[in-house]
Amino acid sequence: MPALAGSSVSLRDYPAGTGVVVFSVDPVSYAPFQNAKRGSSHKVLSGSVIHQDMGLQQADFLINLQGQLTDYSTVQDLFGKFQARGSQFELRDWFVNRFAVVFAPGQASFNPTPIRGSCDSFEYTMVLHVVRVLQWFSGSSPF
Repeated sequence: MPALAGSSVSLRDYPAGTGVVVFSVDPVSYAPFQNAKRGSSHKVLSGSVIHQDMGLQQADFLINLQGQLTDYSTVQDLFGKFQARGSQFELRDWFVNRFAVVFAPGQASFNPTPIRGSCDSFEYTMVLHVVRVLQWFSGSSPF
């Protein structure tokens, strides 16, 4: 994994690319590639197992982030995007990946918590649902 560089993760309005929010600190935990393959395994009467492997589907991808934000305006901007109804955003990371994402509906997908003793720093967790993989490891999308 390449070394993290400050301000290398951003969330921007999709598809226009405007309204860019650059994270003030890179995530401590960033998990964009931990998604289960779609399918199932079934034991059958003969004692064998039938495996159904449907592969990876971009609609199943969730991106989980955790970290700290040290700039109050960044928290405000992210919360504004979280509140926007039905909006898609483009997440860009330091791997040069690009994803069209939404804040995961049906769950608490953005949780900023003030850090005690600070007036502008927050710890956060964020869950983004991938709508479309735009670019994967500096190449085109495999989907």
